[in-house]
Parts: sequence; C-alpha cells; structure tokens
Amino acid sequence: MAVNSSGVLWAWGANYDGALGNGTTQTIISPIYIGITSDWAKPVIGLYQSYVFKTDGALYASGNNQFGQLGDNSYINRLVHIPITQCANSGKLSVKYRRIANTAERVKSRKNILILFSQESPKKKYSNSD
Repeated sequence: MAVNSSGVLWAWGANYDGALGNGTTQTIISPIYIGITSDWAKPVIGLYQSYVFKTDGALYASGNNQFGQLGDNSYINRLVHIPITQCANSGKLSVKYRRIANTAERVKSRKNILILFSQESPKKKYSNSD
C-alpha cells in the first residue's frame, strides 16, 4: 500500500480477508487505486488488516475483524476501509503496527497490535487480546 504525492491510495499484493480495502479478497498483482478520494495520508498494512490515515487525521480500517481488531465495535470483516470513529476526538494520532514475532503463531491466531499515539494523551494500545 502506498499514498502518492496527490493523496491517492494505491494497493497491491495479498488481500487476505479484504486487507487492501478494494471490496474483494482477490490478490492484486498490479497497483490499483483504492477509494474515490485523494486525501489519504499514511497507510499501515498488516497481513490481515490495514489502517489508513486521512490528511485530517481520521483513521480508516479494513480486513479481518474476527477479534474486533479494526476498532469499529464489531466482529465483522470489512472489505472496504471504514471510519474508526472512536479515534475521531483523540487529537492528532500516529500509528505503529506490531505483529507477533512467531509467524506460525501469528497465522494461527491472527493477533496483531495497533498502537495509537495522541498529542493529548499517553500511548493507547488496542489489541485483539484486550
């Protein structure tokens, strides 16, 4: 996943559980345009989910949500990027995405950790094991 200088979001590669946010689960072998807007700022991609910030700081997510990893108060997998509204009033956020070190365990459990940093508050950690 990448954002070009015009703010257009592009994605390609494995698309497990809709992680690329293009509305399908098909592997994409060449970059494709994602969404209809050009105000994307920073993508963070994992094996089964992706998170993308817009230029206004809004956070969007897609992919596997078996354990509520996307942060949308559901357990529904999302094939397109949806807004994560719980973060809307958290101030300016940055993100780090850490996968479980053991690949076999990660594939088995699909556990990932999304860490959000806010200027107004200390580090907040969102995990599917919380």
